[in-house]
Amino acid sequence: MRLPIPRRQQPEHEPDGPTNAPTVVIVSGACCFPPLRTLDEQARRIVEAAIATTGVPARIVPMSSSQAYYGGLPKAIAEEGRRKKEEIGIAIFPVVLVNSELVSYGVPSPDAVVDALRRAASAACAAPAPSPTGAPR
Repeated sequence: MRLPIPRRQQPEHEPDGPTNAPTVVIVSGACCFPPLRTLDEQARRIVEAAIATTGVPARIVPMSSSQAYYGGLPKAIAEEGRRKKEEIGIAIFPVVLVNSELVSYGVPSPDAVVDALRRAASAACAAPAPSPTGAPR
């Protein structure tokens, strides 16, 4: 008897949005403490509203605290997050970053996300265009 092979499911952490857009990472502690999912959802709604407000086509990348701990975040931010967690506990989640810039520990303010998206969009516009040959300019 042959068993059907299940189709590959879309991973939960698949990023949303264009690949060349600024990246918003939302680090969740819900994998360890499921009630934090409510805060993750609040953070995501704030991020989505900030994207709509700014018109910046950012990608949203959910990340578990385990992924963040094992190399998913820049080392300095992961270390600071560990120190904060020791100080104040699980309340640091969600952690929100835009292009590796820390926006908040905990649910972010809408203004903080809007400002970070605008900085990321400005930085992308200010970066020199790559040479068609790939050689540095």
